[in-house]
Amino acid sequence: LAYEFVRQHHMNFKIYTHGHAYEFITGADMVFVDDVGGDLLNAMLKNIPICLYASMQLIDPHVIGILSKRCEVCLTKQEFENIMPDIRYSDNTEFLRLYGTHLNDGQSAARAVAVLTKVT
Repeated sequence: LAYEFVRQHHMNFKIYTHGHAYEFITGADMVFVDDVGGDLLNAMLKNIPICLYASMQLIDPHVIGILSKRCEVCLTKQEFENIMPDIRYSDNTEFLRLYGTHLNDGQSAARAVAVLTKVT
């Protein structure tokens, strides 16, 4: 949907549909995500506006409320088209604290490595 909207409105965007999000999010000015998963979490770690188009997913309304504090959440094509010109940035970290990173201190990877090294 994002690709079609950008193409129709001749906006100046680069669209990545393949590869890993962390490879291109670093240089992005804005991110559109269509999945509640790793790409969304990666985008939330950056200081950029995010639009989540989650039309095909069953998301708990409480979680949508939390996500809406950090990114624009669109559940329909009409919502997506209406929000496109005015996507805002928010530094809210509630979703990351609850679902993305333990303790919200940027040390999740280090803790994961520590746990793995204790197992072996």
